[in-house]
Amino acid sequence: MRFGLAFLLISTLLAACGNPATTPDALDSGGFTDVQTVEDLSVDVALDATPQVDVEPDIPTDVMVSAVCPKALIAVAEGTDVVPGTVLHLSCAPLAGQPATSCFWTVAQPVGSVAKFQPSDTGVAVQFVPQLTGLYTIQVEAKYAGIQQPCQAQAAVAVMNDTAITAELTWHTPADKDETDKGVCAGADLDLHFAHPWADMADLDGDGLPDPWFDPKFDCFWGNPAPDWGSADPNIDDDPHFSGDDADGAGPEDVALTLPEDGKTYTIGVHVWNSCGFGNSLATLRVYAYGQLLFEDTVELKSGDLWRVATLDWPSADVLGCLKGKQKCITPCYAPPAALALSKPGTPTACP
Repeated sequence: MRFGLAFLLISTLLAACGNPATTPDALDSGGFTDVQTVEDLSVDVALDATPQVDVEPDIPTDVMVSAVCPKALIAVAEGTDVVPGTVLHLSCAPLAGQPATSCFWTVAQPVGSVAKFQPSDTGVAVQFVPQLTGLYTIQVEAKYAGIQQPCQAQAAVAVMNDTAITAELTWHTPADKDETDKGVCAGADLDLHFAHPWADMADLDGDGLPDPWFDPKFDCFWGNPAPDWGSADPNIDDDPHFSGDDADGAGPEDVALTLPEDGKTYTIGVHVWNSCGFGNSLATLRVYAYGQLLFEDTVELKSGDLWRVATLDWPSADVLGCLKGKQKCITPCYAPPAALALSKPGTPTACP
């Protein structure tokens, strides 16, 4: 016996969901769609057309396959405005009650950032830690049961430190092929210094004035990450905070100061503790005031160099880069105090 067979039509879902590249919900960047936080994950699919389906008797009438993705979503548990170092919990949100079967994540991040998805860039749920100030555009390609075409979405996450002053150091070492690996001398070790005007150490740069670097009380760096400056009242947050030492490549390292002292001039520097055989590094220093970029400079440094980057006056927030004539203020083979040389993993550069 011959039967007239009709294939299951998919026009119902196409009419309901639309083409992602032309619907009002679609973004301008190739059909990437909306972003929602955990608090708003609902997906509405309204059926505007009456189904016109001829069904073979042995095919279930409640199984329909869509050729296009109706609306892909990224769930960002912490929201899309965060401070550096926030652990973002990301997931592919369900579509019409259906969970994603697989997800592939990518990110466009600020220059100098080398953050990666954890535990990998595949998975329905992943973590991501943005360390640098700037805009992170997170994208995902997700697959769902019953949808033939992979669904794409993106989330723009703004990362900003809202403290009065933030100094941020990153570096790139071309010979280091993996700047994200960990371990002693797995990469070049550069250090950020943020000094109070009362810092007073030996004059190693030869300018006839005391140097501020490595002062045990008034230089904020890896060896003095939480100094006590300003008011003696512990309830007043007027002390700088060092983010942590990155001893194996790329950074970032940053110092944040919530309540700078009026009438004070702070000095910012970068020291190459040891290049660990990876050669020269390109160091970038940025200074922000309440999240707004005030200053940015990049120089090439070799092992042992001390770069006196700039001074910052408060409350004017004027940043003045240091120059000797037309050259940056770089002192080669700047040796740290002997006691500090024993307190940090990896030995400092051996100076003649």
